[in-house]
Amino acid sequence: MLKQTYDTVAHAMYLQVSEQPVATTVDVSETVYVDLAADGTPVGVEFLNLPTNGPVYLPGGLLDALDGYRFPASALMALGATR
Repeated sequence: MLKQTYDTVAHAMYLQVSEQPVATTVDVSETVYVDLAADGTPVGVEFLNLPTNGPVYLPGGLLDALDGYRFPASALMALGATR
């Protein structure tokens, strides 16, 4: 499962990778939050304050940090990972 939503008012994107209930949220940075299920697997990731025009580019360090949460490869590819 891979579902992306974008809030045009808040300029926020949510990438949902699981339908499990969220048990906890971890702040990866001031603008990136990872939702985790009770077993520690990712449910989704939220990005705040995205640009209103043009593509969104995520720094490689952020992708590495998200990789540590065992996101599915399809989710990482959707975020721009090339590995």
